Amino acid sequence: VNGHRPVASSPRKMRIASSGVMVEAVDNDVHGFLSDLSDRGKAFISALRNNPNGVEANDLAPLLRLNDARQIGGFTGGGLAKIAKKYKINMRDIYKSQVTFPKGKRTRMFFPGKLIKNGVI
Repeated sequence: VNGHRPVASSPRKMRIASSGVMVEAVDNDVHGFLSDLSDRGKAFISALRNNPNGVEANDLAPLLRLNDARQIGGFTGGGLAKIAKKYKINMRDIYKSQVTFPKGKRTRMFFPGKLIKNGVI
């Protein structure tokens, strides 16, 4: 009509809520993310919230009921990252990690991201 071809609206992205009802997925669906977290995922969020200056991986592992700090990578990368992606949440907004080598010893620190720092989750 105005010289431009009509454009169909993009389909809405849907997700299944924990109640089994289909709801619209929105960017940064924090409520959906939190409702999908396992007890260990909630413990991870809680540990970061309780340690605003960061927590060392060897101290974090027992809080998550993990046998070894190296297991945290599989937990955050495989588990939490998949859930965050589903709800369009950037993992950097949940946590940040940093590896340092004080006195030649490898140390991994986990820090809360902006969603935790700002009390959103």
